[in-house]
Amino acid sequence: MGRLSAIVRITVSLVCLNVSLLLTAKLVGLIPDEHNAVMRARRRLCETIAVNCSLLAANNDLRTLETALAAVAPCHPDILSMAVRHSDGRMLVDIGDHAQFWDGWQGSKPTETAMYVPLNVSDRLWGSFEICFQPVGNTMGLVGKFPTVALGAFMTLLGLVAYVLYLGRVLQQLNPSKVVPGRVRTALNTFAEGLLIVDDDGRIVLANDSFAKTVGRSRDILLGRQASGLQWCDEQGNQIEEHPRESVVRRGDASLGRTLQLTGDDDDNPRTFQVSSSPILGSNGTRRGTLSSFEDVTPLEQKRVELSRMVERLSRSTNDI
Repeated sequence: MGRLSAIVRITVSLVCLNVSLLLTAKLVGLIPDEHNAVMRARRRLCETIAVNCSLLAANNDLRTLETALAAVAPCHPDILSMAVRHSDGRMLVDIGDHAQFWDGWQGSKPTETAMYVPLNVSDRLWGSFEICFQPVGNTMGLVGKFPTVALGAFMTLLGLVAYVLYLGRVLQQLNPSKVVPGRVRTALNTFAEGLLIVDDDGRIVLANDSFAKTVGRSRDILLGRQASGLQWCDEQGNQIEEHPRESVVRRGDASLGRTLQLTGDDDDNPRTFQVSSSPILGSNGTRRGTLSSFEDVTPLEQKRVELSRMVERLSRSTNDI
């Protein structure tokens, strides 16, 4: 599988970061718990209905009580059944076949599906109001059963699409290769000598095919890299800190015919170049970058070294004679 693009890798990182922050917010309680919110609403509803039941029970108006409960049930789809039970155990009002759902509930503590409230009349226990609900998840689908998972999946899918589109547009504007028009790049690729265009921040914004081939690096790797980060050496092989661009910036004019060596990341044999650099000026005369040409003179330099060694050997032979 090919290497993922920078946009995809950044997108995946941002989505993972967002989901992590979301889960952290959930863990510390910054995101409300939907289940708890539903339970609180059900308890308030149950208490409100129970108050009305107490008032009607005090007047022994069971017909009005049944009519009121029958009117409430359709307004709340999560209600399965309701009942008013006398303290002696008799069921006085039954809405929705209450016995079918209530018999399955055991225990005295209210749950998410079964709640009851004691009804007092004249400070005496008169009976109780009972109500059965659907499970919380059943009324809200899969999202209700797993709200955190659903929110995380939503953020992941939407984040992937949104970040890819957004980063694709932003990184396109920040792409160093966009600084140089395509027709200019095509023209510079026809030159036999290597060419580098470096912006005013020292980043490589163009490297033609000849330079990339000579130094053994792809143009994609060179683009955006600091030109001073390449392994530049002088004629004696000593590493230097000053790229030809710095020389142009320091002197303020063109630098011609400077001999430099460049060593590759995995290459012990340096290449020797005759380097000429000149500033690139904007319409208002300000420096916008530097254009450097690199003439590969490595074969000539190798022959010069060989010739120097040969002359040295001849000189030694003459001295011996």
